[in-house]
Parts: sequence; C-alpha cells; structure tokens
Amino acid sequence: MPKCAPRLIRDLDWLNLPRDTRLSRPEAAKALTANGLPTATATLTTVASRGDGPPFRKFNNYVVYEWGEILDWAISRCKPVQRSATAHRAMANKVTAAPPNRVATKPSLSRPNRLRS
Repeated sequence: MPKCAPRLIRDLDWLNLPRDTRLSRPEAAKALTANGLPTATATLTTVASRGDGPPFRKFNNYVVYEWGEILDWAISRCKPVQRSATAHRAMANKVTAAPPNRVATKPSLSRPNRLRS
C-alpha cells in the first residue's frame, strides 16, 4: 500500500521519498523545489488545466500526485545540459533563424495592395 506524506511537513528530506508516495499539489511543489526543480503550486494548477502536466488523481475535491510520476514529468521538462552561455545562444539561434533560402519577413496586417489606375 502506498505511503501518504504528512500534511504539515517541517523537515523537507525529500530525497528519500518512495516513488509511490502520494502528495497534494502544494506538497508536490515543495518536494520538487526541495530537489532543485523550482515549481510553484500555481504552475501545477495551470499545467493540469491545460492537460500537459503530470498525471494526477482526484480524492474528493483534492488533487493527489504520486512522487515518481511528478518527478519524471519535471525532469522531462528540463532542457539539455549546456557547457556555456554561448552554446545556449547558438542553440536558440538555430531554432529561430530563417532558412537560408528564404528571407524572414513580418506578415502584413494591412489591406492587400490595390491596383492603381
């Protein structure tokens, strides 16, 4: 049977949590933050409403996460390891740069050109 986390936690020794420990949304946010993955309770609420958050269960009106599932979700959101800020900028430029055959243009929101007579 999975263990439940205590409601009021004074000492955050989260590194030893079993993967099947059930946590409320605020406890899950504290646990992720204590493990070096800063996450707010509001973030978990937002991603749950959008459908791209960690899997959860409902118990009455409460949201319950399993520690292993929420930890896997948070790690999957991490970006790859960078060696320097320059490498990070180079990766960002590859994503946003226009293809070499095309010129990046801003789409016009004005009316189309009309023929002049």
